[in-house]
Amino acid sequence: MSDQKQKNKLHHSIINDEYVAIKKILNAKTTGRSDLPIDINGTDETGCSALFLALAHGYMKKQPEIIKQLLNLGAVIKNGKILKPAHFPKLITRYANARNLQYIFKKYFEFNREFKPGDLVLEIGSGDGYLKYLLGLCNDMIMDNLKNRMLESEPAKELVFDAGERGKTMIRAGIEELDEYFITGSFSLILSMNVLDILEDKELKRAAKIIYQMLRKNGMLIHIMSSAVHKNVFCNIKSLYQKYLMLPYYKDGYVGVRLVRTKSGSRSLMFSSSSESPEELAELFARKPEKYIELADKFTSVFKDAEDSCILILLRDFSIWRMTRALSQAGFSLLCCEEVSSNTVVDANSCHANLPGYNSFTNVMGSLITEVNHTIDEGKVDEKSIFIYLMAQRG
Repeated sequence: MSDQKQKNKLHHSIINDEYVAIKKILNAKTTGRSDLPIDINGTDETGCSALFLALAHGYMKKQPEIIKQLLNLGAVIKNGKILKPAHFPKLITRYANARNLQYIFKKYFEFNREFKPGDLVLEIGSGDGYLKYLLGLCNDMIMDNLKNRMLESEPAKELVFDAGERGKTMIRAGIEELDEYFITGSFSLILSMNVLDILEDKELKRAAKIIYQMLRKNGMLIHIMSSAVHKNVFCNIKSLYQKYLMLPYYKDGYVGVRLVRTKSGSRSLMFSSSSESPEELAELFARKPEKYIELADKFTSVFKDAEDSCILILLRDFSIWRMTRALSQAGFSLLCCEEVSSNTVVDANSCHANLPGYNSFTNVMGSLITEVNHTIDEGKVDEKSIFIYLMAQRG
């Protein structure tokens, strides 16, 4: 029997939950029998390895001994091609982001020297694979090691479907569904990028508890925020200050909001160009950042002699406060919280040449790429990529 047929036999057995057949194949591999020359890390026609298929079909919970045996045999996770994410044009230059990411993981390995056999990594809210794509750009042996241990989970049907169409497979599950696939303590590392910080308070507290349960003792969570400028962050602030008027605020490159206590119905004409709606403020910054800053400057002048009557909140600081509070309440020990940045010059003839209609608007927290009404001067533009990350450990 050919190697490919043997691989297909193993994968077919996993998909159909044929435990006896899987054990027979794996036991033959363990005892060194030559009549079943299984390549344990071979992939099927979709590019998926045996370990990935077993984990994606809930074997960590249904048949944990099979997962253990696969890991003992040195199995790794492969779940299709490494793809350039569909939303790549809306994000900062990939090399700048990869540089930041490599710094973050070098910091991780200072706390946790190396992966041990059987260690697994989970990314929650993976979208169509942007974070894993960046890991593939790091060109580092450690990153390759991490990438081959990494599962990706995404609840949004359309993102999973789209990635699957292009040759990538993810576990379709939200944070609250992880215990349907995995037992407590399944992972040594859990990753989140632009996911936890945009959840509502109740969702965030619940997610922090579930992540804590999914981690092994001394396991770690890395949460990365590449932009705090999200409508849910505006909404979370508004939920705490419902009786306040919310106005644009901007300081030293950081986006924020100015909260002004007003009596019902006393809204002044001078506020008519702004909005109390957090969704509209987020939309304003996303679509017309220069208008947001213009309004922020206007209100700074208006309240120059009355700053004590306002509450000034930077979205970055608010997001960090909420995250650290929720993680501490769940039982995590916060190891570090840091902002890292890198600069790059993007050439119009490089990877950004195929991004018509986009240019950079530099915002220290996020470096959003947004549609603006000017072109890249002389074919180049300087961009700054900012990540803020939190690293927390389960006790």
